[in-house]
Amino acid sequence: VGKINQWPSHTEGWPQLGPKPSNKNERLHKWQTQENPLLLHAMRKLINNQRSITFIVNLEAINSAISK
Repeated sequence: VGKINQWPSHTEGWPQLGPKPSNKNERLHKWQTQENPLLLHAMRKLINNQRSITFIVNLEAINSAISK
């Protein structure tokens, strides 16, 4: 976890790997998906965790509304 916090929040400092399309976002997307599958997996897990937390919070809100 500590290493992630040290990463720059912008993409300028990241290595742009592979051929360079004109669009910076395309380069970043290619780097995240094709050349760094571990990062992609971690991002998917993070998104799934976020959805689970949101779902639980919604359930708790519904439950408290019903029990009043």
